[in-house]
Amino acid sequence: MKKRLCMLLSILLLVTLTVPAISFAGEEVTDANVSVSDAKVLQDIGEYLWEISTDMDDEAFELARSRNYKIVKEMEPLFTEESFHKVYVASVHLNQNKEGAREEFVEALQNLEQVKSVAEGITFLWDAENMPNAGDKEYAEEELDAGQLDGYGFVPYMINYLLEDPSEAKGNVLLFSGGSRTNDGEGFPAAEVFQALGYNAFVVDCRMNPYSQTDVDMDTMRAIRLVKYLGEQEGWGGMDCIALCGFSAGGLKVIDVIENAYFDQTPVDMGALSYVPDEIDAIDGDFNVGILVYTGNDRMLTETGHWPALFMVAGSEDATGATQRLENYYDYTKDIVPSQLIVYEGAGHGFGVGQEGAIKATGECAQWPTEADVFMQENRGYHQAAADGAEMKEDTESVLSAEANIIGITSDTGSVTVEYYGGTEILQTEEDGNILVQVPEGVVLDNISIYASAGEIDIIGVIADTYNLETVDGDMNVYLPEDQAFHLQLRTISDLFESDFLYDVGDARHEYYFGEDGVNIDMETIIGVGRVMILQ
Repeated sequence: MKKRLCMLLSILLLVTLTVPAISFAGEEVTDANVSVSDAKVLQDIGEYLWEISTDMDDEAFELARSRNYKIVKEMEPLFTEESFHKVYVASVHLNQNKEGAREEFVEALQNLEQVKSVAEGITFLWDAENMPNAGDKEYAEEELDAGQLDGYGFVPYMINYLLEDPSEAKGNVLLFSGGSRTNDGEGFPAAEVFQALGYNAFVVDCRMNPYSQTDVDMDTMRAIRLVKYLGEQEGWGGMDCIALCGFSAGGLKVIDVIENAYFDQTPVDMGALSYVPDEIDAIDGDFNVGILVYTGNDRMLTETGHWPALFMVAGSEDATGATQRLENYYDYTKDIVPSQLIVYEGAGHGFGVGQEGAIKATGECAQWPTEADVFMQENRGYHQAAADGAEMKEDTESVLSAEANIIGITSDTGSVTVEYYGGTEILQTEEDGNILVQVPEGVVLDNISIYASAGEIDIIGVIADTYNLETVDGDMNVYLPEDQAFHLQLRTISDLFESDFLYDVGDARHEYYFGEDGVNIDMETIIGVGRVMILQ
């Protein structure tokens, strides 16, 4: 089965590259006033679609149908609303196994009316021949077609919503939808709203599974740099107001680059060693405002000295816990960077920009983009390091609070060790850049967040509800009591994980449960080793 699928993929890809994939409305031009080049504009999406016909066997038809629909769906703004809607309806009918749905879908594809060319409406983030992968990992055709939204050959891109005169823009907003790119409910409506408010907007489609989080970070950083590069080349306005706006899972992309991939990091620095840098990589990756919409994770934000100003919005009835996470972010950041949090009473998860038909929305939800507009204009040009009158944070920064039951440490030089002792207060000592934190015996902490750039992290028997540990090249060792249940999430380029509980794991993104209702351990490293072991 797998071999047959691989052969089919190869045949379909070859057909796509050698002949026009399908016919589009406008191909047979009879109006003498329409040029051949105009007809080409209507057809160029065909370069990205697979040939499809009603007489294909079920397996071949479903593969081609699924991939073509995903591509058309993610490029929706390039088509007329009416012709795109017919493709959408036909796809629904196929899912419902309605009689005649095959013919309906093929006809809908053939009659798509394209109003923008790919070159006009889309900016690809990478050269397909020089796209970085963390650890220089290569993926097989069938692996990407089975596990990734867009199929083999996908190159990340952003869909451009430029003002009629981009030089008059108040700012530039990059948008990241949630889930498996819910652009139709979040990215596209948000782009239209921000464009109407006077911004150039860009809906960014990064890579997805099975690519690593580091690959996604590279895509996000590249989008920031491209907007800066193109803005400078084309004379766009608002270049001192670059904002990243992320919805739900899209917000995690924004958070990840805030914490892990900022300023002058290049793909080579992030583990894509065979990547050939270009002039765009020389542009700094900082941005002015982060807009976080019903998103967040359970760990504390990591202070880097390059935080943007933060605008956050959620609903009071969000069942995912996003509202509490954003409230925690706000409490932590409000005295460090300009921050604002809006919680709409009665709203749930997924309200987008509060447009008509948005799920879990209340009437007030449509107000937040206007509030964000005011916030962006108040904080245009903001840069934390400049605002603080300091460069990147040096050496160590610590947050120790027995009352709040948290430990937060950023160390740029040495190792960090956390252990129990017989005293009554949380203590920290430092020697030669190495940090020792002592916690009163038996205290269970809410959170331990440690970033050690150049050293090792050791947690020796100290129990916390959540561990957020990150190194660049150092190892991370968590020693737990023998009966302690835990939930582990590990992200690494080195693919190295060792444990008394589980061996021989070779997966750059690993998740593992030991027992029920245990502590949460989140480890991330580039070339270090993650270990969970029994305390002896």
